[in-house]
Amino acid sequence: MKLFFAVLFAMLSSQQLLAQGCPDATVLVGAETSIPAAAIPCESGSSTFYAYFSPNATYYNEWVSVFSYKGGGAGDAFTVQLYGPFENLGSGCLALSPTNLIYEEPSMTYPTFSLGTVEADSLVFGKIYIIKVVLSGCDNTLSISHGDVNIFQPEISCSDCLPRFNPPVGKYVLSAWVKEDGVSPLITSYTNPSVKVIHPNASTNEQFYPSGSIIDGWQKIEGIFTIPSDGDFELQLLTASGTAYFDDIRVHPFNSSMITYVYDPLTLRLIAELDERNYAKIYEYDEEGKLIRIKKETEKGIMTIQETRENTFKQ
Repeated sequence: MKLFFAVLFAMLSSQQLLAQGCPDATVLVGAETSIPAAAIPCESGSSTFYAYFSPNATYYNEWVSVFSYKGGGAGDAFTVQLYGPFENLGSGCLALSPTNLIYEEPSMTYPTFSLGTVEADSLVFGKIYIIKVVLSGCDNTLSISHGDVNIFQPEISCSDCLPRFNPPVGKYVLSAWVKEDGVSPLITSYTNPSVKVIHPNASTNEQFYPSGSIIDGWQKIEGIFTIPSDGDFELQLLTASGTAYFDDIRVHPFNSSMITYVYDPLTLRLIAELDERNYAKIYEYDEEGKLIRIKKETEKGIMTIQETRENTFKQ
């Protein structure tokens, strides 16, 4: 989304407003708004006015026009600043600072006409953007308006995109790992956490609990359920008491197998590979990014299955 600032000087007549500061800024909804000099707070020979707007999601470009005049001629020089994005006007007024400054049009004077373009792809629909106008004098009439350039964003068609997830009727395998927080290290099985499969239009639901060995603090939940004719189901991660953590949740058809991969978000290195039974093979690297160790989750615990060390002899 781009924002166009048109800073002009002209004589315009429109709605009159009372004096206001940032917390009482004028909302811009497209109509021209005229603010008389008496309604703009003045201090030490300059006056300041605030307005705000929220981007329109159905348009690509937005613009704001600012006009300054006095009597039948040009007004004094002024500066226009755009700040944002903010969640609301109140928090935005408290956070106006150079770090939130998106655009600034410095010291405009008649008969200068300026059409500045802000490459503001960061303008976010639903957020608030505050405009601050500082005039060098205290007897200027100000007119400010906001609107959308009529460039409609059509719906994007995608023949290769995945359709809505709607699994066919049949048997499915659910698998997940769970860890209870704050339990005794001597415990052999978790009893509080569970995964519940809910069928909105069916009379029966399934609920699965941890079983098997606890491996490095984690215990596996596994079960088989059937999806009814409408193809809808819901998973609920539950714990009867305390805190429980769920990880590696997978659902796949009964007559199939699944292998999943985990990558480091920063280095993009493969750090884990989960096999058909949802047991992990863990890859460890040194500081130079070389693979030094491969570990494997088993029912008896985590075991090292490969380790490599290198040593460079220095003369």
